[in-house]
Amino acid sequence: MMSTKSSAWFQWLNNSNYAEWSLRMEAVLVRASLWGMIHPEVDHMKQDGTEKDALMIALELEAALKTRTTTKMNEARAEIILRLEDGQLSHCLRSNDPRTIWLILESVHHAAGFATSLALRRKFLTLKKTPSETMQAWIGKIQALGFHLEQAGITVSDQDKILALTMGLPSSYDAVIINFDSTPSDQLTLSHVISCLLNEEVRQTSGSQPSDDKDTEESRDEAMAWRTSSWGRKPLRCCMLLLRQERALQIRLP
Repeated sequence: MMSTKSSAWFQWLNNSNYAEWSLRMEAVLVRASLWGMIHPEVDHMKQDGTEKDALMIALELEAALKTRTTTKMNEARAEIILRLEDGQLSHCLRSNDPRTIWLILESVHHAAGFATSLALRRKFLTLKKTPSETMQAWIGKIQALGFHLEQAGITVSDQDKILALTMGLPSSYDAVIINFDSTPSDQLTLSHVISCLLNEEVRQTSGSQPSDDKDTEESRDEAMAWRTSSWGRKPLRCCMLLLRQERALQIRLP
């Protein structure tokens, strides 16, 4: 379902879209000058440039919350409620304070626990690009999953995103993936990898062929070794050797 507010059309909060909903909902409240009803501004720095301690910040936050007007609080609460699906309305019955409602929704929808964290990480690293999916869409999907992980309190580095991007690619991208292994670490950034992958897609879709068109077993081993080397924690040659030994054992089996 969608909000009936003509100025802010987006999907109402359900059991699976909290990360996107909270970002858009914050934008709605900021535009309506109501975000202060949820998170009043408190300066964390003193006038002399030093940082305030936690107790001082807590006291100033408490004082700022007391200055909120009932009218503005009701407006913020209404904006939130009008963008919830029916199954989420029960979370708004405990309090009339929009800040309390916001924090309740946040605590309910934030993923918690080792099992949930493990499941999210596994999905992030095992997702595969489909043949009909454009590289731009694939990159957007990985970035969106990374955003979901961060909203769940899981740290996602650029290296994690690069690993997810490359592990989910088909074998036609093995050559460009191998090239990443010879790229200096200070140049192997997320933006660099994205740029290379987009350029490679253009090359493949334009019908051009690489100078050496041999899709050898050795090159596939090198690409797989790079993907499974845990970002340089194991030498590339060591990973290649293990892959070849594994293949030799498979061949010997009856």
